[in-house]
Amino acid sequence: DSEIRALQSQINPHFLFNNLECIRGMVFMEEYDGILEMTSCMASIYRYCVNDWSIVPLENELLIFQDYIKIISLRYFDAFEFFIDVGDELKREMIPRMILQPIAENSIIHGFKEAGIKFGKIRISATKESHRLLILVDDDGIGIAPEKIDELNHDFMTNLESEMGKVKIGLHNINNRVRLLFGNDSYIKISNRNPGGTSVEIVIANTGTCDAIRAVQRPGLRS
Repeated sequence: DSEIRALQSQINPHFLFNNLECIRGMVFMEEYDGILEMTSCMASIYRYCVNDWSIVPLENELLIFQDYIKIISLRYFDAFEFFIDVGDELKREMIPRMILQPIAENSIIHGFKEAGIKFGKIRISATKESHRLLILVDDDGIGIAPEKIDELNHDFMTNLESEMGKVKIGLHNINNRVRLLFGNDSYIKISNRNPGGTSVEIVIANTGTCDAIRAVQRPGLRS
């Protein structure tokens, strides 16, 4: 319980700083409608982040992800397209809270911006195989060197902390929470897409059967 809560509290400060800088620019440009929308979306996301629930329905994650999409559209002037392909029958599946936004943020920063790519697409999809929920976050960015992917996937499966720097801290956080909440058969896995881009697969095993999850639940936003 304590370890899960510690991991949940690790909100990326760069997300806040970058948004505040964007709002600062909007003030000079007198874009008051954009300021109102961005601050409203930020408030929703941070209320969601500090909520006590360890897991939420996938539908809740997608709702808060819509707020993130609005922020990114304002920050980057609609340079990124987002696609969500999740059937209604899967939206009630329980998943760890706040796992989609950090992955998408990684894609934008490391898959596009650092590579000098100004436009891109990010797609979220989900399927279910037996008792496993599979969530994919795909982008068409620059991708990752194969040796780095092998290192990351090895660390995810063995629950080790990578020494690759701060770039993938958010992914380790997600992997640790997935494994703590749903067991070692749950994990995240990274692969390169053809012809280009990265795919992050979130595997959640034994969905809907984990009593330990319900034991640490607390009431909260959109739950």
